[in-house]
Amino acid sequence: MPESEVEDTILHEMIHYYILSNQMQDTSPHGVIFTKMMNDINARFNRNINVKYKSTEEDFDRDTEIREHYICVMRLRDNRNVILISAKTRLFQLWDQVSRAPDVAEWKWYGSLDPFFNRFPRALTIKFYPITDEELKEHFKDALPLVRVGNKIMVK
Repeated sequence: MPESEVEDTILHEMIHYYILSNQMQDTSPHGVIFTKMMNDINARFNRNINVKYKSTEEDFDRDTEIREHYICVMRLRDNRNVILISAKTRLFQLWDQVSRAPDVAEWKWYGSLDPFFNRFPRALTIKFYPITDEELKEHFKDALPLVRVGNKIMVK
């Protein structure tokens, strides 16, 4: 990362710290107070503090931490393949919602430890991410099929 980007990231976090340590009540994590402070610092000191960071493919490839992933692989009615990575706390809800989604033709749930899936956010609501046939073949070779039996989800 360029030095200026590191500095802007630290300044971004310092704004959060300032708001927290002064017990200020903002409208959201990047709400009115945060945005005003960020814009003031950017204008006054010619900085580029922002609230979004666009991860690169290299960023994703460097994230090799082993994590549990609960993945729904779906084929949509238009034949596209998509996946959803469920937050553990929403697994049962999303399991039910996928089965009722009108655009979904087929679906299967899997468990995986593959770091490839770290790049996807953990869904709290239905959100589809396209995936190629090649990615499916490569990253699901060690995935374990999951089944739901009553209020338990287990490896098939």
